[in-house]
Amino acid sequence: MAKAVMPSKLLLRNVYRLLQTRKSWSDTLVLDTGTCSDLMWWHCALLSWNGTSIQRRVIEKQMFTDASATAWGGVLGNSQARGLWTPAMSSEHSNVCEMMAVLLSLRAFQKEIQNKVVQLLTDNISTVAYINCKGDPSQKLT
Repeated sequence: MAKAVMPSKLLLRNVYRLLQTRKSWSDTLVLDTGTCSDLMWWHCALLSWNGTSIQRRVIEKQMFTDASATAWGGVLGNSQARGLWTPAMSSEHSNVCEMMAVLLSLRAFQKEIQNKVVQLLTDNISTVAYINCKGDPSQKLT
């Protein structure tokens, strides 16, 4: 847990303290207020920690996206989606174009990926950081 969630040792201290009171593996432990508080934090926080589950879900689809100064593209299995940028979009920063390539690919493959676990593969680190951000989950792409 410590490698996946940085403050895990601090947020499990009451659980560890309670576990140290047992004399054998078959002992029954009564959860105290501090332990309950720590466990409730885990229950609530893991749902919104960073979008990554400790228990990995099986990837059902892989989608590749890319953008250039003139066009965007996405690949899902044997299917492709692509398009040319408008002159206004061509003048945008490359990070904006890369994010738009993701959005347009998601829209293009919506029926195929709906209710599926999709691994998104892009070569743009800013896009990866934005998608994996720990920010407010209500700030989703529309």
